[in-house]
Amino acid sequence: MGFSSWGNAVIDVRFGVPPHWRDGVIELYYQAFAPQLERLLGPDDRCRRVLHASLVLDQSLIAIYEETVVGMAGLHYDRQRFFAPTLPTLQSTQGWGRGLLVYGLWQSSLMPLGDGDELVLEALAVPPERRGQGIGTLLLQEVESFARQNRFTTIRLEVAIANQRAQVLYQRMGFQEEKKRQNAAITQFLGQPPRIMMTKSVAPGDP
Repeated sequence: MGFSSWGNAVIDVRFGVPPHWRDGVIELYYQAFAPQLERLLGPDDRCRRVLHASLVLDQSLIAIYEETVVGMAGLHYDRQRFFAPTLPTLQSTQGWGRGLLVYGLWQSSLMPLGDGDELVLEALAVPPERRGQGIGTLLLQEVESFARQNRFTTIRLEVAIANQRAQVLYQRMGFQEEKKRQNAAITQFLGQPPRIMMTKSVAPGDP
């Protein structure tokens, strides 16, 4: 990773999250996905406690501008998800019975884990005031570079059908629609909109 220029701005894109930026990344993820997260995990304070315990921040790319987190990409690969709450974590924040229910619902709603040669982009988030400045594009370029360096041959993601802006970005970056994921009863209960799976093939090697 390292420093990348976008327009007149110099943005530091790095893999992993140093301790002093941890809270900023968690808050960015929370703000980007709050409606779905709160429906599953409860009010904001309870939700944030789960995120602090469950986000695998070593599996993320972050964009930094002037010492502020301006974007993040959460990855899962090698059978390790970016958002990975455990049953004990959920029961400690939700109560024993509700924690068990939430864990089962969350497991049932997950995008399938990929093969060993597949990198999954689990989350991409940029603050509203920073959108349209090329940060999402820059993060996707770095995700692809990471995939090449680590010899992944495919990048896969899911995006809400209603999120036309994100779909345009992914298509411009070479992702193609594979299939629509139906909004089953569980995903409806969790407040998750119908989603599209998109993939991009990459050639392993140097970035």
